[in-house]
Formats: sequence, C-alpha cells, structure tokens
Amino acid sequence: MLLVGLVVLSAAGCQTRQYLPFLHQSYRGTYAIENDALDDLQFYVSRDILVKDPDSALTGTERVVILRTGTGGIVTSAGPDTLVVTFEKGTPGVPFVTDPGRSEDRYWFATRLEGKPGYHKIKDLPEKLYLFEGTAYPVVYGADAYLLVDGEDLKRLIARRTHSGGVSGSRRSK
Repeated sequence: MLLVGLVVLSAAGCQTRQYLPFLHQSYRGTYAIENDALDDLQFYVSRDILVKDPDSALTGTERVVILRTGTGGIVTSAGPDTLVVTFEKGTPGVPFVTDPGRSEDRYWFATRLEGKPGYHKIKDLPEKLYLFEGTAYPVVYGADAYLLVDGEDLKRLIARRTHSGGVSGSRRSK
C-alpha cells in the first residue's frame, strides 16, 4: 500500500548542508553519472508531499501520507530519464522523472498513467494523482516537488572522476 511507500519522516540536520536541485544534463549527463555511481549520492525531496488515501471516506479515518521537505533517500533504480528513490528501508521507491529535451530539467515527482508508458510529472497533469498499485491517490500538495542532492556528496563524486593530466612543455622549444 502507498502508506508503506511514502512515510512520515523528519529532516534532521538539513540546515547545515547545501542542497542543489539534481539536474539531468548538468550533473548526470555532463559528468556521466551512471546508475552505479548514483549509490554514492544522498537525495532529498524539495518540499513536503501530502498524498490522501482515497479509501479514507470508507474507513471513516482520514489517512494521509506525508513526505517531509528534506527527507533523505537513496536511488533504488534508474532509467535514462527516471530515478526511483526509497525514503525508508524496505519500502517501495517514489519515482522522479526529467525531460531530456530540456537541458536544465530537474527530476520531478512522477507517476505512471493508465495506458501510457513511462513516468509523467505530476505537476504537469490536469488532475494531480499518484497512481500506486492500481489506485489513484490525490496529491493534496507537493505535486511540484523535485529531487535535491547533497552538494558535498556531488562534489566528492565529481572529484573522483577521471581528470586530464594536461600537457607539459612547449612546441616552440623543439
């Protein structure tokens, strides 16, 4: 159930770090960050996401799922334009998708749509719904949430990339 996939978590210590939107082209593309290297990055959600259980009316209990701003997660699967991030061990991941046609696009909170392949940005849908295991969950707010990355983690990952040693000497001295 969705309640297992998105959980109430607090973002402890988020104020001391620098968080950057994880950009598809600027970071993943430019630095050739392949799926296995994503394991070295800590991701965070940019804003609260509140999803309402549509069965709440049947049970008489209002059930909502909140993913708090700054909640940390790890990538559990990735495609060329998608990242699925788990925010609590043992729970299903939450999909985020980017538009490869936009050079500076972020990874936005996403969902699958009945009869359409791939993931779609919830913020761009006329009805803000998160489809999970065949049930559509209304997104009360956070449809425009996107992934952030810890700036220090990203800096360390880039520093480990192969760098050119340069050329020494002068062609004039020959």
